[in-house]
Amino acid sequence: LPTQLSNLENLKELFLHHNNLKEISLSLCKLPNLEILWLGNNNIERIPYELQNLKYLKRLHLDNNLIVNFPDFLCSMSQLEIVYLNQNRLENISREVAKMNSLRRLYLHNNRIRALPRELVDHMQK
Repeated sequence: LPTQLSNLENLKELFLHHNNLKEISLSLCKLPNLEILWLGNNNIERIPYELQNLKYLKRLHLDNNLIVNFPDFLCSMSQLEIVYLNQNRLENISREVAKMNSLRRLYLHNNRIRALPRELVDHMQK
């Protein structure tokens, strides 16, 4: 993706699904007002640490990719309300997910997860 993409300071939504992307461009991580990011149906294998710079991100669509790890830093993204990580290759989920107070929906189906962290189960029962 072009680095000039980061110049779109007022961009609120970005749709990049079905593009055969192999990674999340760091230029995306510099969009200060981005609220919704659609990256589903690509070939993304990892979520870069710099994604946490998206302070206003509310919805993150990373479904139908090749992601193996659920990074802890996602849990510190305080505005995230909806996360789509279904149909990836996730094997586990961070216990820090239970601390995501704004999270309303977390889609994890069709992965390789064998068990949920106890903290998440306890949080869901409240």
